[in-house]
Amino acid sequence: MILYENSIRNFIAAMNERRLVAFMAEEYYTRVARKVTPIVKGVWKYTLEVLRQLVDSAGISMDCGIRIDYVLLETGDRIEVILAGNSLEGMIVHVIEMLPWENVRDTDELDIVSYDDSEVGSINCVHPSYQSVSYKKFFSESYKDIEIYSYVYLFECNKTMESKQLVESYKSLIEEAPIYFAEDSSLICEKLSVFRNCVGGIEVLNLFHERDQLSSKGVDAFLTGILSDEKMSILTDGQKRVIASIIKKSDIATKALYMVEGAPGTGKTMLAVSAMLELVKRNRKVLFLSVHKVLCEMIRKKMEESEVSSFEIELFSRFRMKQEHDPQQYDVIFCDEAENVLSEINGNSVLSRTVELVLESGKIVAFIGDLTQVLSGKRFELAAIQQLANSNGKEFLSFNLTRNLRFSGNGSGINWLAHQFQIADTGNYDDWDSDRFTIDIADTPQELLQKVKSCNESGNVSRLFVRYRLRNELSNSEQYDDPVYSIPEENFTIPVITMGSNKAADWYTDDKYVDYAGGPRMAQGL
Repeated sequence: MILYENSIRNFIAAMNERRLVAFMAEEYYTRVARKVTPIVKGVWKYTLEVLRQLVDSAGISMDCGIRIDYVLLETGDRIEVILAGNSLEGMIVHVIEMLPWENVRDTDELDIVSYDDSEVGSINCVHPSYQSVSYKKFFSESYKDIEIYSYVYLFECNKTMESKQLVESYKSLIEEAPIYFAEDSSLICEKLSVFRNCVGGIEVLNLFHERDQLSSKGVDAFLTGILSDEKMSILTDGQKRVIASIIKKSDIATKALYMVEGAPGTGKTMLAVSAMLELVKRNRKVLFLSVHKVLCEMIRKKMEESEVSSFEIELFSRFRMKQEHDPQQYDVIFCDEAENVLSEINGNSVLSRTVELVLESGKIVAFIGDLTQVLSGKRFELAAIQQLANSNGKEFLSFNLTRNLRFSGNGSGINWLAHQFQIADTGNYDDWDSDRFTIDIADTPQELLQKVKSCNESGNVSRLFVRYRLRNELSNSEQYDDPVYSIPEENFTIPVITMGSNKAADWYTDDKYVDYAGGPRMAQGL
C-alpha cells in the first residue's frame, strides 16, 4: 500500500521536521484500522534515515518524485521505495527494496532464503530479488516507454560467505535485480545519480495510480506466458513458498498433505500450474484435478498449443472411475477448488471414496481452495483435514495466500468494479455492458432490502442474498416457517430460503418471496 508520495524536496523537509513516520502511521491506520507498533515505527525511522542519506549523497534533484510502499507479506513486511523523474532521455523509475535483514543465507529450497529476526528467530522467505523482479516486470508490462530499474538494498547485512550465496547462486535473478549490501552504499548512489537533473517526478508517479489495485492477470494469460518459457514469471511470496515446500518434500520423498487457502484472485491455480511444471522437470509424475471442466480443458488446450504434455489433467468426477479401472500412483496430486469437494464428503459416499482414492494415489496431495467460500454452508475445518493427513500417514502443512496480494487490493469484487468502470485492466471478464449496471451503497440492511424491492417493482427481478458458512448460523423463529438470519446490532432479521426448502423452486420467480433472502448456494447459475 502507498503510505507516502511526494517530491524529493518535500520528503527531505518532512524528514528534517521528523513528521514522516507519524504521517505514514496515520495513513496505515486509515487503510487497515490498525495502529503501527513502536517496533515497526522504529524500523521505519531507521530505514527512512538510510534512504535520506542515499538521496543526499546521490544529489538527486528536488523535483524528482518519491513513493514509499509498505508491502504486507506473511514472512515479514517491507518498505519499497520508488524514485521517478523525467530526463532528456525519457522517463526513469527505480524500485528499491529496503530490507533491514542481518545474517542472510541461502537454503536448500527453491528460491527460498533465510534471515534472522531478533524477536522471531530464523525466518524463511522468497529470495528478495525475486520480489523485486516481479515488481519490475509488472511495471514494465504496463509502461513500456519507461526505463525501469529494480534492486535490493540489504543495508544491515555485510558481505560474508553465507550472504554472498544470495548473489552467486542466483545469477539470472541478480541480472534483473542486483543485491547491494551495507558496504555498497556508494554503488547505489552511483546508480541514483541519473536523477540529478530530472524533473516532473510526480507526473511520472501518477502514471502508476491506475494500477494500484493489482489483480491476477487471469489464468489464461498466465498460462500463455509460463508455457512459452518466459524467463521470469510473476508469483507472490506466498505462492513461491508453497511451491518450494512441495518440491522439497518431493525431493526427500516425504508423504504429505497440503491445504493451501486463498481468497479469489490470489493465484491458487497459477500456483498449482507453476509447481507442476517445476516438478515434471524433476521427472515427477503429477496430476491436476478440478471440479470445473472448463478449467481442465483450458489448461489442456494451452499445454497442447505449447507442445507441453508433462502432467495429467482430470475431473474429480472421472478420477474415481479411472482409478478403480486402472490404478495409478502419482508423486504429487493437486486438487484445485478443493472446497467444493471437502465440504460435501461427509454423508456423500461417492465423494468420500474419491477423496480416499486421491489420498491413496498421491504421495503428496495438495488441496487448493477457499475454505471460507463453501456454498453448502458446511465448512470443512483445517482440523478435519489434518485428521485426514494423520489417518493416511501424511505430514500436514497449511498455507494461506490471502496476505500476499501485491498492492492494497484484497478483494476480487473491488477489482471487478475497477474493470467494469475501465479504471484498470484486470483479469475479469471483458464483455459486460457496464452501462447496464447500477452501483449503489446502502448504509443499513433495511435500506439494502428496500432498494432490492424497488428494483423488483420496476420489473427487474431482484432478490437479497445472505452469506453464512454453517447451517447453525441461522436460527428458528416463531414468525416464519423458515430459518432466519439476524444482524442484532442493526435490529435486522430476514427469513432465508435454503436449497432444501420447498419454496426454493419459486423463490426466483414469485414476487411474494421478495422479503426472503437466499442462501449462498441459491446464487449458483444466476
